[in-house]
Amino acid sequence: MISVLYVSEIFLSISGEVGLFPQGSMATFIRLAGCNLCCSYCDTKQALIQSAGKSMLIEHIIDEIEKINQGCKQVVITGGEPLTQKEALSNLIKKLKEKEYQIQIETNGSFYPTPEIGEVDCWVVDYKLDGSGVRKHMMNPIYYASLPPNSYVKFVITDTRDFKIAKKTIRKIKKFVHFFHGNMPIFAMSAAAPLEAKQLFEWMESSKMHDVVLDIQIHKM
Repeated sequence: MISVLYVSEIFLSISGEVGLFPQGSMATFIRLAGCNLCCSYCDTKQALIQSAGKSMLIEHIIDEIEKINQGCKQVVITGGEPLTQKEALSNLIKKLKEKEYQIQIETNGSFYPTPEIGEVDCWVVDYKLDGSGVRKHMMNPIYYASLPPNSYVKFVITDTRDFKIAKKTIRKIKKFVHFFHGNMPIFAMSAAAPLEAKQLFEWMESSKMHDVVLDIQIHKM
């Protein structure tokens, strides 16, 4: 059993994006080190290289969480890319669930969150567009449609080209989704500089995207 994870940082903050935990609610973040992609707008470059992280035993990670969490039972596991450390991640999830934590995992859309990873309460899965520079690594839309219930799919929009691709991709996912669990995943769309959130909202409004959530990163405010 792999009991060591490479960790960039562990900290208590607010949940700043759309997901299981309401925006503005407290959560403990475990930022794992190492990513298989390098997006053009990455804002956590310090977590890209696994060896730049600190090697930590799972029991020490949980000790650190319980030292800082002030009793908060909400945990967000992010990166880097958590699924590059899949086996150890699965063991961490098992230990967290034994202590009755709720778990949300943020992943970049290049790996499918398979069931053996463990009992995850919410997946937030990116679909990277052309502005990211890594769109070719994304899963086929049919895999997004078959994500577990309570999953969120996030599109980061940088320009009009990204927005048009996002609309087409959402239509494809909608076409498949009823074959799996009959519920439409919630799509969170996040504006990245230099695109302003107001402009993105206007595009969404004119396109009648009423089932899409505009995601504004309130933790950065």
